[in-house]
Amino acid sequence: MDKKYILRAVKYLIRLTLLFAVLFGVMLATNTTTLSADNFFADFFGQTKGQIFTAIVLIWCAFYPRVEFIAMPMGIRLGDHRTNIVEAMQSLGMTLTEDGDDKLVFRSASPLSRAWQMWEDAVEIRTSANGGIEIAGSRKNVSNALFKIKLYAEREA
Repeated sequence: MDKKYILRAVKYLIRLTLLFAVLFGVMLATNTTTLSADNFFADFFGQTKGQIFTAIVLIWCAFYPRVEFIAMPMGIRLGDHRTNIVEAMQSLGMTLTEDGDDKLVFRSASPLSRAWQMWEDAVEIRTSANGGIEIAGSRKNVSNALFKIKLYAEREA
């Protein structure tokens, strides 16, 4: 495994831990839990169900980067559709941060969105071996980019 993969898995574990802490805090504040704040760790993680829950979360975090981050090909040329690609990504709230002859990198314009995605919001559009483009990033961002780029490219045709 490479360093980026492990870092993404750890970031996701932190995100899930924060989400779990907020959820437990809300449950404590509304008195909808049978666990007390004083003995939460002993009560929850000392039982089999807490240990199984922890194991499932750790396994999911280990496989999360493999499931979440993808690269999808698209049959258009970067040189022919550069302006359409930039316009499409800007309509998604992404800004161009890196511009090269065979690669464009976009990031979310919203600092809050970038933080929520734990600064893993980059969408990289690069020339692939078959002459088309390849869009790489998180699954959600890549699918949104594919849809918008296709719309903008068809609009010109």
